[in-house]
Amino acid sequence: MSHLFEGEAQPSSRINMGKDKERFFVNNFFKHSFCKRNFCKHSIKTVLATTLIASVNAAYANSDIKWNELSVGYENYDNDLFSRTGVRFSGVKLLDNNVFIRGQYSILSGEDTFFSRSIDEDLNWLSFGVGYKGSVDENTDLFATLSYEHLVFDESGVTFSEKNTTTGRSLELGVRTLVASKLEILGSLHHLDPGSNSANGYRIGARYYFYDQFSAGVSLLKLDETERLNISGIWHF
Repeated sequence: MSHLFEGEAQPSSRINMGKDKERFFVNNFFKHSFCKRNFCKHSIKTVLATTLIASVNAAYANSDIKWNELSVGYENYDNDLFSRTGVRFSGVKLLDNNVFIRGQYSILSGEDTFFSRSIDEDLNWLSFGVGYKGSVDENTDLFATLSYEHLVFDESGVTFSEKNTTTGRSLELGVRTLVASKLEILGSLHHLDPGSNSANGYRIGARYYFYDQFSAGVSLLKLDETERLNISGIWHF
């Protein structure tokens, strides 16, 4: 941020700058949408409904895709404003053959400088939702999820501290498929709608099954100008 200002800032000005920066992030994090918000909502609802109908009518009751899992791993969060890294915890549990719940919690931190002064920038991101999956064949599942999103931005320095919270929801429509006995790939469309903002994008990933109960995976979620890279170890139960 130092290149945006000239001269030394007084403490009160620095506090306002910190607040303005966080407000700028919250207000502009999702501004480069791929489509208008209302159009996105109606389009995604239509696609989700179509997917659910196709899943219900799928010929296969269950595939070989493993859904019950717990994972922990590294996450890198990057956009035009800053980059943050940290750890992600996540889990998925089937409630029956088709319905599942999922949860995810990321603890991310970064550091910026302002006139040689260190600024700590943290982001805690909680996501919890419910989903529905259906098997196309023994190697492929389609799925749809609806999740609640809770983001807390925390910026602090020597003379100030500022915290902002935003909440919303997300929709994801995707496919998981085994391309080999131990290799799985994933692709999905993603819509994030926190409050009055929205962002659209996609998620791609792959995982390798070393054993029936353990795999390692990597995924990339891209939402407009934001990227979330995750590398995890996964326990299947």
